[in-house]
Amino acid sequence: MNEQVLDSDLHLNSAEDTLRSAPRGWRAGDLVVDLELRRVRIGAERVVLQETPFRLLCLLLERGGRPVSRHEMHHALWPRYDWDSFERNLNTAVRKLRRAIGDDAREPRCIETLRASGYRWIGATPDALRDVPWLDPRSEPSKPALVAATVVGRGAAGRWLAAAAAVAMLAGVAVAYWPNAAGKPWLTVEVADAVGGSIADSASARALVQILHNGLLDSAARDGAGSVHVALTIRGGDVVSAEVRGRAEPRRVTLGGAVYGGERLLAEVASRLPDAALRRADQTLAGPAERAFTDAGSLMVGASGTAVVERAVGLLETVLTAAPEHTGALRSYARAQRMLAVLHRDPAKAAERRRVAHDALRRAVIADPGSAAVAIDVAGQLFWGEWNGPQAAEWFDLARRMAPQDADVLHAYAWFALADDRVDSAMQAMNQALTIAPLSVELHSDLGWFYFRTGRYDDSLRQCRIALEMAAAEASAQICEERSLAELGRLPEAWAALRRHAPQWLDADTARRLDAQEPAAAYAAAMHRYAAVVRAREGAGYDSACLEAIAGEREAATADLAAAVALRDPGLHLARVTPELVRLLGDSGARRLAGDDNGLLASTVPEG
Repeated sequence: MNEQVLDSDLHLNSAEDTLRSAPRGWRAGDLVVDLELRRVRIGAERVVLQETPFRLLCLLLERGGRPVSRHEMHHALWPRYDWDSFERNLNTAVRKLRRAIGDDAREPRCIETLRASGYRWIGATPDALRDVPWLDPRSEPSKPALVAATVVGRGAAGRWLAAAAAVAMLAGVAVAYWPNAAGKPWLTVEVADAVGGSIADSASARALVQILHNGLLDSAARDGAGSVHVALTIRGGDVVSAEVRGRAEPRRVTLGGAVYGGERLLAEVASRLPDAALRRADQTLAGPAERAFTDAGSLMVGASGTAVVERAVGLLETVLTAAPEHTGALRSYARAQRMLAVLHRDPAKAAERRRVAHDALRRAVIADPGSAAVAIDVAGQLFWGEWNGPQAAEWFDLARRMAPQDADVLHAYAWFALADDRVDSAMQAMNQALTIAPLSVELHSDLGWFYFRTGRYDDSLRQCRIALEMAAAEASAQICEERSLAELGRLPEAWAALRRHAPQWLDADTARRLDAQEPAAAYAAAMHRYAAVVRAREGAGYDSACLEAIAGEREAATADLAAAVALRDPGLHLARVTPELVRLLGDSGARRLAGDDNGLLASTVPEG
């Protein structure tokens, strides 16, 4: 860790030295880039770019038409990502950059693709600028104008109330609308009372207005953005539902009792707007915050111990102090808090950690309402963290409509569908994700696990070995290979595979002692030992229970499951597709456990 920090310090110092003599911006024909304000314009028109496409554009301009290889981009933009993740992120960044500057990959005028090599700038020759011309104020994003929403009453009394309510709406419960380039509104809101009662002082309507205002405040809609119409229905002063129309089929959003109701409405509106009409996702991080964010990400990769995750939380809190709306930091912070909810093994503290994660994701939606990645994180929080499957399904649906060809979105949805016992949907999503990202080791390994959890052990063995051919050290694929062999009754091979993989928890002396036993006994003893290691590192829960069940330690497995239920361990969602737990509890017991959020394990008795 010290070496990593030292390397980061040296890199930062070098970068600061370079910036002292670096240009303040670039000009390439009508394109002007302001490096300090992180702004781009083409002629008098502001171009909204997210941070990564912005950095990619600067890298291409800096090279002045010389090729930039994909390996150079990997080092410059995502040095700590594995190659598969880098490839997906680079392809997405290039698409966003082309769309923003009006370039076409089929007939490029600005960015040329060098097949299997990289990219180069072929537009107007870039010139470095020591002074950047001020951006014309007329090209700045329009500030929203407040107008009254349409208020619909019922009958004569309703019309009288509507008239009174309209005045009140002008004063307080007004809805921001944003004009497009032609000055026509592209967001309008209609408020209707379901039973004819007064809506003049609806706190929930005001809250929704504020969420829409905050999430779309910096919008700059272009020609062709279309219009979006939101119809709110109020009952007893509370908004109970909303219908969103425009640019896609109408969608009804349930708000009464919804955990992320206002944020879901904002995301639905954002899903119907072009990228140019949405806020920029991430803020630029200053040197120390950038380093803290990078180091937190490194800690979170494969993190399992409490101390490591708490260290990452501390770093992310530093980032969020400097950049409160940084969506990447908010997403990582929520994930870390969910991990700590399980690792701390204290139900009260776990509930508080989940609440903190919940609030971080609410902020992330408002900061980047059009992000499918944020929508997936909210869905995961609702399902894995808060055991709210129905509302999680709505967010998964929204994310898939936002990004139907995003491998990460499909991957996350596949796990949800598998846990929900919709095997066909899960397999379809996984195979679609692999079609999009065929070189992803993680996807190949997880497909092996999907086969394993659905009883197709021959297929799981074949699939995880494909992943191991791609990356021999992939721990998940190694475990999948061992477990598949064991389920197939090939215990000598399972023990041999475990010995060959040589995980850290199985030291050489212990392995040699177990070699003296029959392979089946040796493998079971190893799983029992591994359960003790997991219990010491993470506490008793779903993971240790599964290992004890494989080892045949029924009493220990049942005790660990009781601890998992008390903590609402997210792993329990997968109980119905966990072969070792199905053997321990029977099919009905495992299914009850997977839907448990009220301690049903207390009445679940192992069958047989």
